[in-house]
Amino acid sequence: MHMIKSINRFATGKITPHITFVLDIDPIEGLRRARSRNQKHMMEEDRMEREAMDFHQRVREGYLKWAAEHPDRIFVVQSDREKEEVHEQILGIIEKVRCPLLIVHGGRDNIVAMEEVEKLKKEAGGPVSTLIFEDGNHSVCNRNLEMSAAMADWVVDQLVALDKS
Repeated sequence: MHMIKSINRFATGKITPHITFVLDIDPIEGLRRARSRNQKHMMEEDRMEREAMDFHQRVREGYLKWAAEHPDRIFVVQSDREKEEVHEQILGIIEKVRCPLLIVHGGRDNIVAMEEVEKLKKEAGGPVSTLIFEDGNHSVCNRNLEMSAAMADWVVDQLVALDKS
């Protein structure tokens, strides 16, 4: 866990988000859903989906531990429910947060539709910005460098705006 935190701090330039959601689901169910999605969209399993079950369990435990260490900014959302229920819980949390919100979305995301991003933008309580990577996948990990740079620019803009107020 220490190594992952170190890599994360390096990759983000020590930027820490105000709010993070951990969409928690039992790894068996999560992989079942991924396989179902892959079959539906005629996709192959990615590298992460091919990992052994104990890997997925360790990753889950790591995120849950991280959330327990930072309950003021990392929220665990049980995601073994209908999407609408998960969405409502996230909106309930967001309504309490009045800081600038940055939504990063991949245009090729076949899990979260763009309509859901637009709905979240409308329902968010504070100022909202979006970064849309048209060729980005669900986690936009195929555009990591561009995403990191764009997020850093957004953070600088927020800090400059704060300094002017």
